[in-house]
Amino acid sequence: MQVVWHDGAIPGFSLLVAFLPGDNLGSAILANMDEKQSDTMSILCRVIDETLDLPQDVVRSGRSPHITLAYL
Repeated sequence: MQVVWHDGAIPGFSLLVAFLPGDNLGSAILANMDEKQSDTMSILCRVIDETLDLPQDVVRSGRSPHITLAYL
């Protein structure tokens, strides 16, 4: 599984956009606070785990050798 993602922030806002090309899944997470990259990444990992019916925290922990995170 490949996860292609990018995050960013401006004062007052944070965002994380991700796409899993092999699973035809995309996500955009917006937060109305700056410097929340770790929080938005946690939300993204939970969304992926739940949507793909994976065991809890598989994506975030990196426990699966089949997961590749690619930052753009």
